[in-house]
Amino acid sequence: TVKVTLEATAEVNEDNNHEVDGVFIGNVITYTATLPTGVTAKNDITVTLSVGANGEPASAENPALTITITAGESSGIKTATVSRDDVYNETDSLKASITGVSEANSGTAGSFENLTFDSTEVVTTITDDKDEVKVTLEATTSTSEDGGKITYTAKLPDGVTANNAITVT
Repeated sequence: TVKVTLEATAEVNEDNNHEVDGVFIGNVITYTATLPTGVTAKNDITVTLSVGANGEPASAENPALTITITAGESSGIKTATVSRDDVYNETDSLKASITGVSEANSGTAGSFENLTFDSTEVVTTITDDKDEVKVTLEATTSTSEDGGKITYTAKLPDGVTANNAITVT
């Protein structure tokens, strides 16, 4: 039995160009499918993953990534670009696993007798960055000088909703 395993980048950022403690953390997950130590493929092996090109679960709109372990090699890689940037503090991660393997020329001389895969999920942590959210202040455009009222309105950017109370002073 020859079992294909999967590894993934341990940590990425929710968007690109971000430093944590002076170390650049990008937003690309590298998935590596590997044959056991000392084993090389005699034929191309296609490894299908549970995720698509953005690291999110595979779907009709986000087709499953495939990794090719080329004949003569013992591993293959594929990347996924994460795009989860938002303005909220959170701890997030993406999980991936192998959902299938196939070998070109399977069943012929030189092919593996029993090619299987480890379906254990690999997890990539997504580091939250600190996106600035500016509150804007609007006021009544005009009022009378004799007891008129001015109404002030604090606004968040379009598409941003507060999850907690915000006090403007």
